[in-house]
Amino acid sequence: IEKFEKEAAELGKGSFQ
Repeated sequence: IEKFEKEAAELGKGSFQ
């Protein structure tokens, strides 16, 4: 689950930017 959280955070950041 840790890996998914890190990936989700990166995806969310990119989407927000």
